[in-house]
Amino acid sequence: MKLFLSEQIRQIDEATIQNEPIASIDLVERASQACSAWILENYEGQSSFHIFCGMGNNGADGLAIARLLAESDQEVSVHVIAHRSNGSSNFDQNIKRLAEVGIDANYVNNPKDMPTVHENSIAIDAILGIGLGKPLRGILKEVVQSLGEAYEHIISIDVPTGLPSDLLQDFNSKTVVKAAHTLTFQFPKLSFLLAETGEVTGEIHVLDIGLDGVAIHDTPSNFHITTEFEAETFRPTRKSFSHKGTYGHAFLVAGHEGMMGAAVLATRACLRSGAGWVSTHVPKSGRDILQMAAPEAMVSVDHANMSFTGTILSDRYSAIGIGPGLGRETKSLEALKKVLSEVQVPIVLDADALHLLSLSKDWDLLPPQAVLTPHIGEFKRMTGKEYSGTAEMLIDAMTWAEEKKCFLVLKGAFTAICTPNGEVYFNTSGHPGMATSGSGDVLTGLLTGLLAQGIPILNAIRFGVWMHGFAGEEAAGIKGEHAMIASDIIENLQ
Repeated sequence: MKLFLSEQIRQIDEATIQNEPIASIDLVERASQACSAWILENYEGQSSFHIFCGMGNNGADGLAIARLLAESDQEVSVHVIAHRSNGSSNFDQNIKRLAEVGIDANYVNNPKDMPTVHENSIAIDAILGIGLGKPLRGILKEVVQSLGEAYEHIISIDVPTGLPSDLLQDFNSKTVVKAAHTLTFQFPKLSFLLAETGEVTGEIHVLDIGLDGVAIHDTPSNFHITTEFEAETFRPTRKSFSHKGTYGHAFLVAGHEGMMGAAVLATRACLRSGAGWVSTHVPKSGRDILQMAAPEAMVSVDHANMSFTGTILSDRYSAIGIGPGLGRETKSLEALKKVLSEVQVPIVLDADALHLLSLSKDWDLLPPQAVLTPHIGEFKRMTGKEYSGTAEMLIDAMTWAEEKKCFLVLKGAFTAICTPNGEVYFNTSGHPGMATSGSGDVLTGLLTGLLAQGIPILNAIRFGVWMHGFAGEEAAGIKGEHAMIASDIIENLQ
């Protein structure tokens, strides 16, 4: 699914109006019907709705929602924030429609004009939507702060007021409506996928309002979401007449004295990926541990007893993963650099492999289309920078992937897959319970195993990241978010 900037969304709206054709006011009605239907389904028996409207098209949505709720016998009151001298055409038309059903709007010129809040009052925020072009000030800022103090439960329409819909560089949660639910139209907004915004968007519900499919298809975007449907199209298939050689040979380099668990987790996840063969290179001290923990895997043993000092790359290997529990010794860095200079197959770098390269700055050794999977802390070490927010970090990650011609998987709540051609694919599966030791090692093994099967690199990453998150959701459902561990993710891969 594509994600669009606010100006592109306006253009798609306009294309829908021109091509369907449909009047702008009728598109507002369609969006409002979708919202009111959701509200009626989810808030049956609610005592009253206080609907706060701006004077633009988001406010027009709010006015229409108020009318539709009133026509369904809900108690509503409408409060227009007088933040500009004139309303939009859609706003003006819906004010008239509202009056026709006997509802008068209260105009809020200062916080004293805000309504009295009752125990079960629900606020509906339809003040700005994607119309925010600059930080809130004046009456808008005062109203947003007042809403946060007065209402325990707020539903935002399209975008919480005060939150830019695009990538935000400066984010102040004190001047953004904190919604329990955000009812957004047609697509999630780009800013919803940044870590800072989770506290203000609440649960996000994407409502289909029938925007023009041709316009959506023809509008270019560098930002995407991997949906479950898309992820499943990348799932590797098995052929009736096949053998283990058909599905590739994955080779992992992992483990160090005291950190063999990482090698075990990566290996077991790799085995679950569907790869035909899995071999793991470990120090001598890890051989027995790995053979007992993952009997299906083959073990390659390093000359050193405790760390990685070198290996011979066989032309039998169809993908390589390096890093889980590898250790940070100088000899390991030299061995890693040798692998990077010789590798001819897809390679995944994670954990200590990234740490070693962050120290040496030998990023020019990365082979084209290498897959790097840093979490936020590891990415900061890679760049040597601190970031004011997620947006700044994401922009740097996009630049990094383009400059290094690699795939950079920036792990987080909405893991961002940055590609060599400047695109970003956000992942929406996953669960907070996955923030546990070993979760990243599981992803490294899974991605290496998928790449070993010859799946195109981007498809393998998108499917692997999505499946990793899905398995985490399943594990949390069984064990609970506090009790689940990385091994539970492996057991729920499917």
